[in-house]
Amino acid sequence: MNMVKQRFLLLILGISILSTALVIRAQDDLFIVFIEGRDLGTAATSDVGPDGTSLFMEMLVARGARVARITPEEAIPVDADAAVLIRPTRRLQVPHVARLWTFLRSGGRLLLAVDPENYHLDSTNARPGLERSRLSALLAQDYGLLIQESFLAKDYFSTETIQNLYTNYLLAQAEPNGHPVTETLQHYNLPIWIWGARHLQVEPVGLGSTAIPLLYTENAFGETDSTIFADARDATIIPTPLEFNPAVDYAGRLTIAALGHSTSNASEVLFLSDSELLQNGYGLMTDDGVPRYPGNYVFAQGVAEWLVGFPADGGRTLPEDFTWLAIDGNGDDWSDQVARYPEADASLPSATYRIEQYRMFRDDQYLYLRLDMNEPPGAVARVNLRFDVDNDGLNDVLIAVNADGSAQRTAGEVRSFSDARFAVDEIIELRVPLRVLPNLQRVRSICAAFTVENSTEEQTPCIRGELLIRQAMTVALFDARLADEILVTAFSYERANLRLEPGLEFPRITATSNGTVFAAIGRDAAGEWIQVQNARFEGWIARFLLAPNGDVMQLPITYTN
Repeated sequence: MNMVKQRFLLLILGISILSTALVIRAQDDLFIVFIEGRDLGTAATSDVGPDGTSLFMEMLVARGARVARITPEEAIPVDADAAVLIRPTRRLQVPHVARLWTFLRSGGRLLLAVDPENYHLDSTNARPGLERSRLSALLAQDYGLLIQESFLAKDYFSTETIQNLYTNYLLAQAEPNGHPVTETLQHYNLPIWIWGARHLQVEPVGLGSTAIPLLYTENAFGETDSTIFADARDATIIPTPLEFNPAVDYAGRLTIAALGHSTSNASEVLFLSDSELLQNGYGLMTDDGVPRYPGNYVFAQGVAEWLVGFPADGGRTLPEDFTWLAIDGNGDDWSDQVARYPEADASLPSATYRIEQYRMFRDDQYLYLRLDMNEPPGAVARVNLRFDVDNDGLNDVLIAVNADGSAQRTAGEVRSFSDARFAVDEIIELRVPLRVLPNLQRVRSICAAFTVENSTEEQTPCIRGELLIRQAMTVALFDARLADEILVTAFSYERANLRLEPGLEFPRITATSNGTVFAAIGRDAAGEWIQVQNARFEGWIARFLLAPNGDVMQLPITYTN
């Protein structure tokens, strides 16, 4: 039967390629087609809901592309520059694959976003059948993309949480290879959110092909048993427990997006193993017009740029709503609007190191500080910030950020935290999460401790006074606290109260908005209250107000009455 299908495929390919060769493609008009229809159960550009791809289509239109929709039963127009197929939930048949391959043989670009086999999507199960349609074999042979039948999971995922898209999420990263699609993600170390993905292996150089990975995740495993998902058609079928089996499952650095190039006809295939990356209610979700997941928004821009052929102006932009600042020791991305010059310098004029200028501001999650020195600051050991909380003229809180990235808050007791950032090159740059800072508008002193060559002593140039913290109206690009932890998302019709301790009788710290994400760091003994933390806040939220991406009973008990 497979041999019959292959011959049928080759016949269709031959006839279609012959007809395509008789047509001269227009080069002055970017034409992109979306393959959509019930035959494959795909995502649709006409759908403005969470499962739709209307926002991604708008990105292409904004770049001057002419966009059209065709059904899976139609041939891809010969004048199309690129074709897009997102989230097929039904099995691809040989004729579908033949039309895709005919298009690629003419030198086109193809974007495929395909979820794992049998992946549970609330009301249906995704069954694209890449293996049975021979698409996997063709992608491996001609583009070096080896699509695996797997589902990426963390060890704290549970059989229950993977059945719901809203509790089936984790973070991924861009490969540091300088590719234009992910260049901005790499530069700013922006994470990507994914909602269930398979993985693929990449053959960098093949017979007639080259390929490059774009996105990956680590510390996850690739589950190969597709029966872990519930059956949307039969509720009596009990899913197989999710667990890592080292004999058959994958582990390590797993690729979730890659680009393959054919050296014979210059065609390209960009494969995404998670369709939610480009869907309205997931990767491209917005809150009052601001992207909830900036990394996903930037990645979608890069994919759109690739589809239209990377115009000269590029796509390395974010909305003005974000703090566009890298902590890398280079001050080129600092605005002159936040410049400040110290009124006094406590260091001696003869000192080796002196602070000549500082800049400081905060956004919704972090305090940012820049120090310009009279000498290259390579010998810096740490930076100290002191605050007077009760306005008695004495410094009550000390924040110390060390050159190795470690940090402490001292206010009667020493408390370490790991999500500060420190960089030294031409300047000194710091980023400190607001949750460890006093809720004040001023810093009493800023000191930089330097080691002096051939000496055991330190030089500590300082700036003292009422040092104003400017308030930026921008939003932080990402929350560094949300890394490799059980994550929880606050879901409430109104707001979820964050409390000082677990219980309704304890003071409310703040009311979190719907969709706020925290790292879960502990629980009470019953698991009814979860201790959470992000860059802005730390406290306790009732379990029933949270959508966790894992088993919260694995968390340590951090509160006992």
